[in-house]
Amino acid sequence: MTEQRRQLNIVPSTECSCEIKTIGQFGQVLPTIGVRAFEHQMEIVVVDLAGNPVHQIVIRQNGDVEVD
Repeated sequence: MTEQRRQLNIVPSTECSCEIKTIGQFGQVLPTIGVRAFEHQMEIVVVDLAGNPVHQIVIRQNGDVEVD
């Protein structure tokens, strides 16, 4: 019996951003999560398998959070 494991890859995109790519427990590819840092905020974006952004979360320095 072969044990299936999830795989999480964190890939730097630029100095201030990275992509988190995941392969699920049974080998399926899951949507990508992108994280970008700006001077006064941070963004987390979920990108579907076709490359389209589907959700975005913005976290501001003052603690405000915006979710689409």
